[in-house]
Amino acid sequence: NAGIVNAAFTVNLAPASSKTVTVTYQTADNTAIAGNDYTAAGPATLTFSPGETVKTVNIAVLGDDTDEDDETFYVNLSAPVNAAIADAQAVGTIKSDDAPPSLSINDVSVSEGNEGTVNATFTVTLSTASSRTVTAEYLTVNNTAIGGSDYVSVAPTKLTFAPGETSQPLDIAVIGDVTEENDETFFVNLINPSNASIADNQGLGTIKNDDGASSLSVNDVTVTESNAGTVSAMFTVTLSAPSSKIITVNCNNSDSTATAGKDYTAVNTTLTFNPGETLKTVNVFVLADTLYEKNETFSVNLSDESNAGIADHQGIGTIKDDDAPPAISVKDAVADEGVVSMTFVVTLSEKSELEASADYVVSSSSIARSNLEPLSGKVSIPAGSLSAVITIDLLASGINGVFNVDLNNPVNATLRDNRGVGLISGGEVIPGDVNDSGYVDLEDIIIALQLLVGMNENTAYAAADMNGDGRIGMEDIIFILQMLADMR
Repeated sequence: NAGIVNAAFTVNLAPASSKTVTVTYQTADNTAIAGNDYTAAGPATLTFSPGETVKTVNIAVLGDDTDEDDETFYVNLSAPVNAAIADAQAVGTIKSDDAPPSLSINDVSVSEGNEGTVNATFTVTLSTASSRTVTAEYLTVNNTAIGGSDYVSVAPTKLTFAPGETSQPLDIAVIGDVTEENDETFFVNLINPSNASIADNQGLGTIKNDDGASSLSVNDVTVTESNAGTVSAMFTVTLSAPSSKIITVNCNNSDSTATAGKDYTAVNTTLTFNPGETLKTVNVFVLADTLYEKNETFSVNLSDESNAGIADHQGIGTIKDDDAPPAISVKDAVADEGVVSMTFVVTLSEKSELEASADYVVSSSSIARSNLEPLSGKVSIPAGSLSAVITIDLLASGINGVFNVDLNNPVNATLRDNRGVGLISGGEVIPGDVNDSGYVDLEDIIIALQLLVGMNENTAYAAADMNGDGRIGMEDIIFILQMLADMR
């Protein structure tokens, strides 16, 4: 396999001669090549002294470890002196002592990419160079990677090593994707070698996942509540990309301004995404009510995820109120002369979850403004309550007459009866005796109706005789009722 070994050729002279005999020798190539397989010799002279009959010619054969056929070269004799040549050519045979080379294939890892293909390049090597043509076949075999889905399968295909070649590349196309998955593997097997053996017949191809873990998100949802039953708030939980793994995540609610059990039914569940799934829904049932209230919110929270990350862990559920605001009214008040204050009751048509309020203004043409306090202000009805009061102080003694408390600028309410009439009587108060005459008559009805349609109290008292016939009668009531109908 290295160094040299001599090929000893024998030159015979027959019969012996009493003379000096000479002959020229020289090597010549056949299938063996001088300088590569052996060391060339000659032309050189071989001399037989008188009586000598045998001479040796040593040709150096060069060692190598190349598997090859037996090779030959020649030693030729020429130009004899004092002799003739019976056999002018000897054949030197160099016998190969090298075993056939062995084939091996390596293992390869490659990142898959997100699209198209990328080559996994395997290398098939010969243990040593050969002077022969070496062939083998290769093919792919599935393991956890699947041909056609993860890589391009290859049927048995011939691989050829020309003499002297010791390596050949094999390209297997790996298919890109955006699916988060485990690393996957396939095999490239070597079969049917010629002029070689197989030392390692299987290369392992590893497709490395380069896709980050899929991320989970939950959206925000807005629904309008109903007055009866329930309404579904449907939240959507999504994966950013498909995964080959089973993904789980816990989903539950938490209160904000909405309260579980009162405004909605809480959920606590585990969502499971099977391989390839990217969407799940979560239904939260919103409970009906008839209370006027602000829009309310709750949240759907994601936690305790497995095989995925969380990009948006909270979805906000907004419950839009569909109930009309309550109506606010102020009642009339009646008191005897000499009282120090009068109280007007302000009411709501129904309870509200919000504080309701209105501004008020006090006015009168029969009582000096300086005798009334306060002349303006704000009345508030707390959430859950139905009433509040406005107290007007009377700052002088002996006051009698009429004044108004008018509501305006309502907040979280509408106005229904925005005027409260305060009547201070000079004597005993008779219910319905609007004109303080000491009894109830048609004039009281007319004045009350005129006040209802918004007429100034002094005008109302002076204009009870609507038709101008000099008396108060049913015709006057008809006039005011027609006025009221026209205003409506």
